[in-house]
Amino acid sequence: MVFTGIVEEMGEVLAIDKRAGLEMWDGTKAEGFVLKIGCKMAVQGAYIGCSIAVNGTCLTCTAFDAKTFEVNCAPETLRRTDLGDLKVGSPVNLERSMAANDRNSGHFVQGHVDEAGKILEFKQEGESLWVKIALSDAILPFVVPKGYIAVDGTSLTVCEVNHREKWFNLMLIAHTQQCIVMPKKKVGERVNLEADCLGKYAAAAVGGVAERVSGLEQKLVRTQITVGVGLSLAALCILLLAGEDKLRCRDLAQRCAGRSSSGRMAAAASASPTALARIASPSQLRGGGVRKGERPPCPFKFWRLQAQVEQN
Repeated sequence: MVFTGIVEEMGEVLAIDKRAGLEMWDGTKAEGFVLKIGCKMAVQGAYIGCSIAVNGTCLTCTAFDAKTFEVNCAPETLRRTDLGDLKVGSPVNLERSMAANDRNSGHFVQGHVDEAGKILEFKQEGESLWVKIALSDAILPFVVPKGYIAVDGTSLTVCEVNHREKWFNLMLIAHTQQCIVMPKKKVGERVNLEADCLGKYAAAAVGGVAERVSGLEQKLVRTQITVGVGLSLAALCILLLAGEDKLRCRDLAQRCAGRSSSGRMAAAASASPTALARIASPSQLRGGGVRKGERPPCPFKFWRLQAQVEQN
């Protein structure tokens, strides 16, 4: 069961009754909020328990005659919608639920109002009327330019959406202005908003995927931080070891000063392999001394130098 968002008629609130005697399932009595609405078309084919959209809110018909019907409004309905703002004499949009063989000239409207927005501005352009409406973050992601939205149960096309200031606007043609209650309201009054249900279902379907992706991204960030800390500690250890090695080389150089080549090699043999590689060339290790222009071998080949020392 859905509605189309094509308002069939404007009814009139005839009575608002906060009844204290509504019977509950267990026979006890409780207070309720009952609307009595005058109409012509909405009661055609009506029956007790049928659904009628009142300002876009799907309500259950609990009583009717040839020209009126009654509906109960639950506390959640009054919190979510503008029905609590109604007064005796207020006009309301009415639509019966769509029959299975009907054409849908609007879009799929459930009659499950998301929230009540606030009218910010009316602006005329030729025969058309621009309407700017404020909305909350809860419904904003589902309102897109050229998408559907039901405003007081009327299927309308979104024109612009301002995410920073949290509003959207739409345009009413002259015919629509004559058929719905919105142009009769004032700036600051509320209107019922229902986002396109297909968009909400699509968002719910991918919501689980988005949560899992977010969890993986958080794990990746934690891993990157851990790796970064590890690399930083490794670099610090290398720097500390390099500083210690430099001091040992300096001490070795001082001890080697004034000694013969063989004595210098004996002192070098007692040093670390890395220090040995930094101060000794292959010719030194063979007892030949330092040749002009000769450079010490690569520190990473210290094992070769140490083997030569052992052979000597």
